[in-house]
Amino acid sequence: MRILYTLLALSLLFCFQKVVGARDTVGAHSWKRDVLFKLKNQEYENVAPLIGVLAQPHPPKDSKVGAHQSISGPLVQWIESAGGRVVPIRYDSTKEEVEDIFETLNGLVFPGGSGTLWYGHSFFDTAAHLWSLAKDANRNGELFPVFGICLGFETIHILVANRTSEEILVPAAGQESVANTLELMDGAKDSVFFSNWKNELILGAADPRRKPTFNAHEWAVPLSAYMDHAALDDELEILSTSTDTDGHEYVSTVEGRNMPIFATQWHPEKTPYEFSDKTIPHTRTAIDAAYASAQIFIETAKLNPEKIPYEDQVKMVIQNYEQVFIASDPEEVKSRDPLPDTVWMIPDSAGPLSSTDSDLQYHQEH
Repeated sequence: MRILYTLLALSLLFCFQKVVGARDTVGAHSWKRDVLFKLKNQEYENVAPLIGVLAQPHPPKDSKVGAHQSISGPLVQWIESAGGRVVPIRYDSTKEEVEDIFETLNGLVFPGGSGTLWYGHSFFDTAAHLWSLAKDANRNGELFPVFGICLGFETIHILVANRTSEEILVPAAGQESVANTLELMDGAKDSVFFSNWKNELILGAADPRRKPTFNAHEWAVPLSAYMDHAALDDELEILSTSTDTDGHEYVSTVEGRNMPIFATQWHPEKTPYEFSDKTIPHTRTAIDAAYASAQIFIETAKLNPEKIPYEDQVKMVIQNYEQVFIASDPEEVKSRDPLPDTVWMIPDSAGPLSSTDSDLQYHQEH
């Protein structure tokens, strides 16, 4: 009997040492196990999640009310397709305004688009404050998911590494308007992000004939960034890579190790809902990937317990604002690329913009 107890003790000690010595267990992946268990059983805290989306600068000529900010219409549709509702966050909001809005939210999106990714520019400053609030919420035990798309993907990497775009990003050849594939990494099979992808979709992700993703970016995060900046590998797990037309591999999908972060360099919101850009794929694989991505994000947001009265919710959602169908004028679409087919125009916050907000001159990403 003593021998049996000794063997049992040694076995437990060995398991304990493995757990303590492995970065990717216990604290790191506990949120993933918790999310996957609750989603399997549909143990939702909130079936009508509010998703904050950070608005971006926009030329006022499209707005009847002179608004200078917008949110992509396809992004709104993508969120709503899985049961979420969009709450705009003005990029020039004060810290107090951001904090007040954040307290009502169940999830957050950093969108694709254009902007200067460093401190001193209102879009990035507001993103950084939202990021800090999201991290604090998760550290305090409140599951709060964040999704970054394209420019938002790069924003998350710059915030995590606390390094400039010049230190993190490299040029991506031929990725400004093109379908591409995903090469899944080992971590994908145990991820939350890919947990609802069926076998056919997983196989199709690497098949160029099925055109699974749409890309619209001039820059990319190389694999070397994760070796050069330890914070990236500590906080983010690479789930997939893609390859540009020069044969250079770059990071295309990541998930948080310690909190529910999902981020794609590709645009899941465009394939089901944008048609003016003829390079956007509309294959079943691309659209299934879009919906699966929306679903896992919104399902995770349903695990966040924050709820406010319905009469307050309806005052906040994006349907209170002006929607513009830019793609109704084909010539305008050509001259205004890369604007999406539709946009929601968001009135500015009170007060002048900072002198650094030459963000109206578009650059960086689509």
